[in-house]
Amino acid sequence: MTHKPFEDAITQALSKYKVMTLAELKKLGASGVKLRRMAEAGQIISVGSGIYGSASLDPFTAVVLATAKYPK
Repeated sequence: MTHKPFEDAITQALSKYKVMTLAELKKLGASGVKLRRMAEAGQIISVGSGIYGSASLDPFTAVVLATAKYPK
């Protein structure tokens, strides 16, 4: 599978920040459809409610980080 430059930017940003919102990822060129496809391919994980995490995280850790970083 060929990666596009913005896919690399997304995975690198998530590796650095661990979890990010859709709005933050859109600044890197992402779209909701692309993020969903990346999540289905296992490149990233969908934490829920427009928050995505690095594929290196387990889902529980991603939810805890997202809750701490983006409290409502």
